[in-house]
Amino acid sequence: MIDMRIKHLFFDRQTVVRAVDKAKRAVLSQSARAIRDEARNSMPRREGLAPPGQPPYMRSAWLKRSVLWGWDRATKSALVGPVRMAGAGAASERMLMRVLEFGGRYELGKKARRRRKIRADRKIVVHVSAKPYMGPALEKERPHIPKR
Repeated sequence: MIDMRIKHLFFDRQTVVRAVDKAKRAVLSQSARAIRDEARNSMPRREGLAPPGQPPYMRSAWLKRSVLWGWDRATKSALVGPVRMAGAGAASERMLMRVLEFGGRYELGKKARRRRKIRADRKIVVHVSAKPYMGPALEKERPHIPKR
């Protein structure tokens, strides 16, 4: 009598899916880390304002430290960008991160008004030209990101 197990003729689907997911996560995580590092390194530590179209100059490293990457299990994709979750002034910093990347109008916060000796009851809105740091980092790393 011939005893043959049919299951051995087929591949184990769950094992293959797990292996593919693990490889995909490794590759996308490596790409996200490279984009994060490129964005962080593109912001020089200098005084003054960067010219429009160039990454912002940073006196302090708060923006560099806020550029993070993460793995999203739900969509199985890597995310990279500036993050400020919570805390005092978080909403204002998130708006500044967006305005620096794309340009736009920004209302000066308490500290900035105090530093410039502007009365607390006055609102000062400034126009900021785009000083992208994430877009150029992605474009520089794009040739190294696998297509599939």
